[in-house]
Amino acid sequence: MLSHIARPLQGYFFLSLTILGGSTFSVFARQLSAIFSPLSMLFVGEISIVIFVLLSYGFLPMLWQFLSLKRRSTLSLLLFSTLVIAGLGLLYMGLRTTEAVNAELIGKTETFFTILFAVTLLNERFRGRYLASAILMLSGVTVVLLRDINGGFHLNPGDAFIVLGGLCFSIASIIFKKRLLNIPPEFILFFRSSAAILLFFIVSPFLQHSFITELRHMPISLLPVLISFAFLSRFLSVLGFYQAVERLPLTIIYLTLPLSTILALLFAHAYLSEPLHIAHGIGAVLIIGSVLLLNSHPRMRQHQRQHV
Repeated sequence: MLSHIARPLQGYFFLSLTILGGSTFSVFARQLSAIFSPLSMLFVGEISIVIFVLLSYGFLPMLWQFLSLKRRSTLSLLLFSTLVIAGLGLLYMGLRTTEAVNAELIGKTETFFTILFAVTLLNERFRGRYLASAILMLSGVTVVLLRDINGGFHLNPGDAFIVLGGLCFSIASIIFKKRLLNIPPEFILFFRSSAAILLFFIVSPFLQHSFITELRHMPISLLPVLISFAFLSRFLSVLGFYQAVERLPLTIIYLTLPLSTILALLFAHAYLSEPLHIAHGIGAVLIIGSVLLLNSHPRMRQHQRQHV
């Protein structure tokens, strides 16, 4: 009886870690991007993911899975990893020249692209729910880009990078759905992150400023931010999601995850003193409504679980 009650409680605890970690990602990444290059940010984030996978599943199962890969799966996995790495790189580039608030909201355009590609490339039936969600999403992003309710658009250079990053993520999720469903998701996560780390070590010697140089020039006040980004925003966020999925219904998880966006906006305002305009509030309501509309559908919840 106690174990029956304890399991959901554990699930809510891990879900809270996921929401908390997710809400800090844009803020901490925005702060660190002033010091670290996108490649260095990629390295810090992905090495945290590799550590999570190795602690959770072990090295030998990952090695065995790698040796068992077929040629076609390897090519699909390389393409998938390239797109995700490119998406993360674009996201980090965007955060250098835009606000964390904008990045958090505009990044949700990934959902719109995923719907578009699922219908056109996977031949999924176009539902009225998809159209309503797309309209809400585009309306929300449009409102966020308004300088104010009465003014014109305010498009930061980094906003375009955020949208392109979402495009890369959405194409990657389509490749996953079409080509990689037979591969354990933890190995895909390990492969993708390992590829990012390998890229870091290949490219780093040719950069003018190395990761070590960036660390040396980093103000000591940013050390807690760097640790929090690696441990909370990446490691604990992924750990919490996996553990929550094992203990809670997907309905609860995906209808609760949008709380992360609300907390991210409040955190950016409180921690970075970024302004919150009326347009941000209206845009957040529309975008979160779009995500909730999709996540409330059983078929879309399964798709979301796969691509996350």
